[in-house]
Amino acid sequence: MSPGDFQQVAADAGFTVANWEEANGMSPLPPPPPNPGLTFGVIMHYPDFGPLLKNYLVTAEKGLVAPVVAVLTK
Repeated sequence: MSPGDFQQVAADAGFTVANWEEANGMSPLPPPPPNPGLTFGVIMHYPDFGPLLKNYLVTAEKGLVAPVVAVLTK
């Protein structure tokens, strides 16, 4: 789904896009946590986050997905 399509679906559902930032050209990975035992998988409550992250990175490198930070209000 394109960003415009997503924003339209959100608008149709009654949301207003208050902020939309695409991370074009930015690393798709969050910075490493200061505590080595605190991984992104733990933060996301997903114990097998490794395969999901690997698939995300492959698709991001191909330009099929891109991280977006969005604030929607209703």
